[in-house]
Amino acid sequence: MPLSIKEKKDKILLRPKREKKRKIDDFFGLKVERTGRPEWATPKEIKSIWG
Repeated sequence: MPLSIKEKKDKILLRPKREKKRKIDDFFGLKVERTGRPEWATPKEIKSIWG
């Protein structure tokens, strides 16, 4: 485990070095972009899914 070493008030602090938090986009390599305004499903489309 990598350590972070800092000096503070004549003392030395050893802390575990933390990696930056990763997003799910980093795992899949996807770039999410909006293509326009979101469109809601019509009641007819919803019924066709559940009905």
